[in-house]
Amino acid sequence: MKNKIYSVIVFIVFLPKLIFSTNGLFMISYGSKFSGIAGAGSSTKESVFSNFLNPANLAFSLGSSYHQWEISIRNNIVQTIYEDQYINLLNSKIYFNHNQETLQAILPNFGYGLPIYKNIFYSISFLVKGGGGGNLENILFYNRNLEPLKENFIMRMANPSLVQGIGFRINHLNLGIGYELSYLSIKMQNHKKDLMNLFISPEQSFEFSGKNISHAVILGLSQKIPFNNYNLIWGISYHSANRFKVKGGIKSYETFNNDLILEHKAEARISFPEYYRGGIQFDFNFFKIYLDLNYILWNSYFRKIKIQSEAPFITTPFGYSSNTIQIRQNWNNQIVSALGMELYFNTYIFSMGYNYGKFPTPSEGIHPLLTMTIEHHVTLGFAKKLEQKIIYFTYEHGFKNKSEFELSKTSFVSDWFLFHTNLKPIYFKYSRSMQLNSLIFGIESKI
Repeated sequence: MKNKIYSVIVFIVFLPKLIFSTNGLFMISYGSKFSGIAGAGSSTKESVFSNFLNPANLAFSLGSSYHQWEISIRNNIVQTIYEDQYINLLNSKIYFNHNQETLQAILPNFGYGLPIYKNIFYSISFLVKGGGGGNLENILFYNRNLEPLKENFIMRMANPSLVQGIGFRINHLNLGIGYELSYLSIKMQNHKKDLMNLFISPEQSFEFSGKNISHAVILGLSQKIPFNNYNLIWGISYHSANRFKVKGGIKSYETFNNDLILEHKAEARISFPEYYRGGIQFDFNFFKIYLDLNYILWNSYFRKIKIQSEAPFITTPFGYSSNTIQIRQNWNNQIVSALGMELYFNTYIFSMGYNYGKFPTPSEGIHPLLTMTIEHHVTLGFAKKLEQKIIYFTYEHGFKNKSEFELSKTSFVSDWFLFHTNLKPIYFKYSRSMQLNSLIFGIESKI
């Protein structure tokens, strides 16, 4: 009993750190089962986490009196590189910056499901989606007076969710509805310091933090169609958008010695997009194939992050004070495809998958601190059945993505260019790359 109490205490102490882990937003899958097949979960029937992907699939668990629970822990290791090159026309100064970091995030997910009445199966899950962001340290920066400073930028974005769902059956058709209560927290810090990193320059230095809760609805349909040698299962689902008005505060620095700090109320607006999912499963008893297509409406929702204060708090590159910061996104809509396979051999399950989605960010929307999506993912999984339990191990690799902005090749001006350079250079280029490696461990059990 004492060990259980100690475990709960440790979990409560470390949960905030897990929730605010740096990388994890826009992952291809949540939960052990879906991770092994690269997120192809629209027609998958064996997980309580279906309440998030397609709640209609919960109805496949009807006909059994068992309760189910599942826990999975993902260890994300992300490698990011930021580089830029800058030549200023007025003084011919040239600088190069290179910032490389390896970020780790421990992301736990929990789910529980049980049958209610005869034709309804209910599940509730807690998904720690992680967040976006990173650190940029000691980046050489020239202010509008051409004085060299060092820029230190930190950003964190956390987005855990509590999801409930029910699946029920009408004749041979499964229907489902889910409800997501999503929490978003943003912390942003930009300090321009002297070359010794001792004093914070009041020009363009600030700190922002805020949080908000949003709601989303998930709807789904699925059906199992038996044939002579196999079963065909299809599923479709819709996930509504999450809209956040993140309320918080901004601290601004008014003197170079930092002896005067002003605090203002502020609000940030950000929206996460609608998802349309569809997939089929070919079940050959000991061998299963999963095919999924997801359509994500980034362009309609993920357009910009706007932070607005009740009073001016920042000096713009043009010299006047402003109460607004805008980070434009303007992502393109995206089609994500996933292929997964499972082989059942005695008490073992072997899985593999491939997930692809074209990079949705235009060059002017690339920001060195915001989470990127990765185009190519591969997964390999292994599971062992133990009576009423299944233990999962999965490895996921997201191949290196590199995206860049070059001033001479676009008619658009990025927000990072405006915020970072102050004066128009004759040459400016920056790039960001990201690579992912994940290990997922999970346990699924019937009670």
